Amino acid sequence: MATNPTEPQQEVSLRELYPELSEQELKEAEMNLARYFEIALEIRGERQASAGAVDIADAAPIIIEERSNCSQTI
Repeated sequence: MATNPTEPQQEVSLRELYPELSEQELKEAEMNLARYFEIALEIRGERQASAGAVDIADAAPIIIEERSNCSQTI
């Protein structure tokens, strides 16, 4: 879906995207989305900090660590 960068972007709420969600599900979805953005920013910061510092061609395999917040209960 192409958008024109000069046009103002319309904000869309999670409620508009998922009207069938209960209030509890909506709250959980908002928390999950916020956590997703936090993780994405962490990854971006880590990548920027290490940009050009390491030649990964000869590096050891990358181990992906769990970043989700497992302490949340439903």
